[in-house]
Amino acid sequence: MYPTTPEERQVYEQLVRYFRAIDEGDFADAAHLMARATVRTSEGTWQGPSGGAELLTRLRLYDGRPATKHLMSTWDIHFEAAGIVAKSLVYVLVLQATEELPLSLIRATRYADTFVKDENTWYLSERDTTVGELTGDLRHHVSPV
Repeated sequence: MYPTTPEERQVYEQLVRYFRAIDEGDFADAAHLMARATVRTSEGTWQGPSGGAELLTRLRLYDGRPATKHLMSTWDIHFEAAGIVAKSLVYVLVLQATEELPLSLIRATRYADTFVKDENTWYLSERDTTVGELTGDLRHHVSPV
């Protein structure tokens, strides 16, 4: 299923851009996408530009990248409040492979996101990954809090 309206496409593209930035090691872009957000994970809550950047510094890197692939499935986007607030729910599988870790499913979770439209631009306002999270071996993915 692909987004059918321009608004759905804009929100969907924010999701895809974030996962691509993480997998490619483009943490400046990922932090930019989280700059106005409150992000809740099972490890804690991060807010604003410094919070997003701090969260990303926990990722373990292999040649500048986290050696991951984020796979999105079963996504849904609903618009509220006169079309300026969008709620999305996306199921995410995270694969990782390093020299020490064979190809593994390290996380299965869902991202419950809220996006807000500011003039003509959608931005991430809230992200919650704490519900329904299943984790595998994360030792090669993130440093402990």
